[in-house]
Amino acid sequence: MSLTYGKISLFCLSLTFVFSFAFAENHNSAPATATETHKNAQASNEGTMAHQAPHGTEHKAEHGTDFFPPKPVDTTVATTPAKAELKSPEFFSSVKVNEVVLNWSIATGADSFHLQVATDANFKWLVVNEFFVKSTSFQVKSLEAGKHYFWRVAGMKSDNDAGYVNGPFATSMFITSAQ
Repeated sequence: MSLTYGKISLFCLSLTFVFSFAFAENHNSAPATATETHKNAQASNEGTMAHQAPHGTEHKAEHGTDFFPPKPVDTTVATTPAKAELKSPEFFSSVKVNEVVLNWSIATGADSFHLQVATDANFKWLVVNEFFVKSTSFQVKSLEAGKHYFWRVAGMKSDNDAGYVNGPFATSMFITSAQ
């Protein structure tokens, strides 16, 4: 074990020597002290980058551009669709059959919708979880009698960046009457 460790240490030491020798050849001579190394680093940074800028200030690169320029925002892929308006069934309305047609309005910026129907308000127990619904209505079948159902719709823009695909959910609920 110690023999292998010794070989690795010797290898790393020889690499350090080779790289320091190459540095000295490229810069005519190696710096003699740590202070000289620091002075050389400061001299090489002058005119190209601000050295040790105070906290809260931006580092500037050569030609006055930001060191890390902000990524331009493409609003075609970075805006979420608007919130859809739920039309029917109205909130807390009673549905007399075991199926219902859910209707909502078009959300600005959406090319499809994400629809969820659940038996709880937290949408943990999903009955329907449909992505990429193209129309503004959806028929839900096989509903149980005498239950509360919660539903919500979010506009989707499928060609958006991942964080901006879904818009906000519009949520409502209805009750199936006991038969």
